[in-house]
Amino acid sequence: MKPYRILFIKPPDSDVNVLSLDVPLGILYLSACLKKNFGDLVRTDIIDLRLEQEVEAPLTAKIREFPPDLIGISLLAFNKLFIKRYISLIKALAPAAKMVIGGPDATYSYQEFLRQYPGIDFAVIGEGERVFTNLVRMLMTGGEAGSVKGIAFRKDDQILVSAREEFIQDLDSLPFPDYG
Repeated sequence: MKPYRILFIKPPDSDVNVLSLDVPLGILYLSACLKKNFGDLVRTDIIDLRLEQEVEAPLTAKIREFPPDLIGISLLAFNKLFIKRYISLIKALAPAAKMVIGGPDATYSYQEFLRQYPGIDFAVIGEGERVFTNLVRMLMTGGEAGSVKGIAFRKDDQILVSAREEFIQDLDSLPFPDYG
């Protein structure tokens, strides 16, 4: 069985005068949770566009090198311009891939993103470690999106929101971030 391929994208911060070169811990935790839960059934890769001089060429190269089944984009408020500029390119390069947004801006602005950008299939609301893992499980098994807690999605031209996933009480239960 071919592994389910998940590409995480950390957008550049260049649309505003901000530069943050922190370690993308959210993405690394998600990757670690996926590997813990699915083992060899999934493969993950990350492109951190904050480290690139420009966006289009490295993004195109990464998607061609690692054709994803699922694309996860981590969003902060100042990354909206990235979505506006590059969502069509991403979808053109990986038309069959499902696209998920997560992070603080996705949690609070999911309706805006899902309405404006039909290429986005899901938004993770709140903590992503359990939610994203359950979303991947649902996608891999062909389940129903409404069965996954903590997501927003489109169905029949409506934006639906599932019940929230409970907060993770025991943070020590999470695997260490996947530094590769």
